[in-house]
Amino acid sequence: MKSDEVNRLLESSDSKAGKSSSRGEVEALCNAIIVRACEDYRLAIKKGRTDVKKEVLKFFHSAWFRMLTDVNADYIIKRLDEECRKEQEEGDANEEIH
Repeated sequence: MKSDEVNRLLESSDSKAGKSSSRGEVEALCNAIIVRACEDYRLAIKKGRTDVKKEVLKFFHSAWFRMLTDVNADYIIKRLDEECRKEQEEGDANEEIH
């Protein structure tokens, strides 16, 4: 479920265009913003960019993020951290083999 602000945007765009296409476009945009933040977070960890990581964490805990989705930010961060840790461990194991 989206926030009230996103729902208002969806209702506004529904009245201007085809209801299903505009709703889908807004949701796709919301998802794309979050996916990009996840990509930035992964890259920040991989490259050791703590400044970028802090900015992404700030976004995940912002009102803007809560407007885009009802998904718990801490859940996303936990999953990203687990994914990055696993990837690092696999990379370390591959280095030991070679």
